[in-house]
Amino acid sequence: MREASEIEGEWQLVWLHMGNLSSRPEPVAVPEAPLPTMLLIKGGRYTMYCGTRAITDLPCRINRDKNPKEIDLLPSGDSSWPAAWSKDDIAGIYQVEGDKLTIHFGRNRPRNLAKKPEVVSGLYGYRRAASSGG
Repeated sequence: MREASEIEGEWQLVWLHMGNLSSRPEPVAVPEAPLPTMLLIKGGRYTMYCGTRAITDLPCRINRDKNPKEIDLLPSGDSSWPAAWSKDDIAGIYQVEGDKLTIHFGRNRPRNLAKKPEVVSGLYGYRRAASSGG
């Protein structure tokens, strides 16, 4: 699990591009205040925080042997996921470059980290949080 540690840690959301919500051709910057959006990937969990409140906390599976590397969220394995939402696994790919993390999730597994995501997908850019230690 040595290489998995590259994605593990605390990340601050810097930009996002939602293919199903945004008509903008470019990613949207995320303001740092008043409530920074943080992501913690640790111990097989994917936890998203808005301020200090966890807004998503799901089991995740990381496959660093694929190219591109894969990350899947597993809502079917978590009873806290709202019953009205799909329990289908959420397929994603990721890339870590220094202190930057890019994740692309989609209904079907995305094939690349293109800046213009498909209609039903989300592309997220993070910066490693200073408290994460890198």
